[in-house]
Amino acid sequence: MEHEYYSGLSIIIVLYYVATRLGSQIGNMIDKEVDKYELVVNSNREGQKKVLEDTIALENKLQESMAGQLMLQDAKKENVRLGFVPDEWFLFFQEKTGVTGPYVFLVSISSFLISKEYYVMEHEYYSGLSIIIVLYYVATRLGSQIGNMIDKEVDKYELVVNSNREGQKKVLEDTIALENKLQESMAGQLMLQDAKKENVHLQLEAVFRERLLAVYKDVKRRLDFQISKVLIEKSFITEI
Repeated sequence: MEHEYYSGLSIIIVLYYVATRLGSQIGNMIDKEVDKYELVVNSNREGQKKVLEDTIALENKLQESMAGQLMLQDAKKENVRLGFVPDEWFLFFQEKTGVTGPYVFLVSISSFLISKEYYVMEHEYYSGLSIIIVLYYVATRLGSQIGNMIDKEVDKYELVVNSNREGQKKVLEDTIALENKLQESMAGQLMLQDAKKENVHLQLEAVFRERLLAVYKDVKRRLDFQISKVLIEKSFITEI
């Protein structure tokens, strides 16, 4: 039995002591660190999921607000007279002065301002009058066409915006679905990790038992050698 034998035996005893006395503590410490890491990962994933859900909720609110704005825009389309005067003004006079009341009021006010020279008809007046006539013609003859054209452009813009929003919403929903799958996969990975830990423990136990058996065989072989040696020496002495 050389010194290497005793060194190997001492190492095996130390390893056996560590495995039996400190193995559970070391395993618990490693499990705690793994649990902390899993907690941080899960909290980060839950935070990302919450942000995605809040983004989708905000997107839905923006779409509802856009729909409300469109309804309000449709509600604001009022009838006008003379191309720019709201119909409500005429209705206000019509209840008190009849149908011709608003027009009489407009002519009277215009005559008063012109006769008292509160409104001086310079060359700018005729320029403004021609501009008003042109605008009135455009509003009465081309207003509906221009309005329809603008409405079409607005509809196209709304279609593009809504399609982009739907695309972003779809991407966010797919991201949430992928995140849920990753979380489920993470749960499977944890189960697999536990199985691997158990497998490693079994392998360590098997290696430990193999080394114990090797030490036992080595010690038995050396003891048998010593016994055989002693027996031979005794037999040799008796023969002499």
